[in-house]
Amino acid sequence: MSLVAFLFLLLGFRHFRYCTEDRNRRQLQRLSAGVNFLVGLSTAAGVVAYSTHVYQRHQFEVSLNIPGFPGFEYGYSLWLAAAASLSAIATAVITACESCRQTSAVMETMSRNKAFPVQEQVLSTYV
Repeated sequence: MSLVAFLFLLLGFRHFRYCTEDRNRRQLQRLSAGVNFLVGLSTAAGVVAYSTHVYQRHQFEVSLNIPGFPGFEYGYSLWLAAAASLSAIATAVITACESCRQTSAVMETMSRNKAFPVQEQVLSTYV
């Protein structure tokens, strides 16, 4: 899934020639953000489930009172998976914020160019 999200992110780049329209690029970026967020959440759920399983198994083995039982540490692979989960979620948040920032910049440019006239509100008081 993360490869699909990366592909959507590549296609959503402004310098990539696949999408020339801003709207399509923003949609691809938002799709990439959503897939990255799902990848991050599923990885986080897997890390929590695995670490809970390992901790419970270690507690059971400690309860057997075997002399000379080794200490307990989570492995580097677990910490690497936790970091990957956090980075996938951070990538999703950054991509979504960038896509929204581009949307607001486009709308601001359109209102300055008066391509789409913006109706201004007039405040009046009745006395």
